Amino acid sequence: MSKECAEFLEQIRHHFDYLFDQYGFAVVRTDEARAGEYCLVFLKSDHGLIRFEKELDSVDLLFGPLNAPIGWEHIVHGTRYWYPIRSLLAFLKREHTDLEKVLRRVEFSLALEEQLEELSSMLRPVCDQVLDLFRYGTPAPWQMEYEKYRQEQDEAFRKQYEERLARGHK
Repeated sequence: MSKECAEFLEQIRHHFDYLFDQYGFAVVRTDEARAGEYCLVFLKSDHGLIRFEKELDSVDLLFGPLNAPIGWEHIVHGTRYWYPIRSLLAFLKREHTDLEKVLRRVEFSLALEEQLEELSSMLRPVCDQVLDLFRYGTPAPWQMEYEKYRQEQDEAFRKQYEERLARGHK
């Protein structure tokens, strides 16, 4: 394992210690590409699978059922197995897409460790609720509703972006 991915794994262990201690997650696989510029870390417990992705200077946290394939793909043979935490939380809260909020997050990019800290603080209070979504495997009853929600939010995002361009902003 590259130095970059080993450090990434240690940061995960530090910021998400509650996943290991309270929920019984264990590392089941790590993978990397381009000498550690891209890293994957998979955790597994009876509650489901968790996937951490590091791509250059960006981190994401995804959840999947126990039958999710452990690899680089999110969707396999037309079935979505991996769900990003921000998208899941927005779905659970029924938040509406806010282009300006997304752009602010992109403009103000955090260091990798700060991103992990932010993701951990987002997950910790709702961890039970998120993990509960994946106890039935795939497909689960909520997934069709989630896909509809995502399509609606993608359309709202596109409209907001087009309106922003029409006003002369990029």
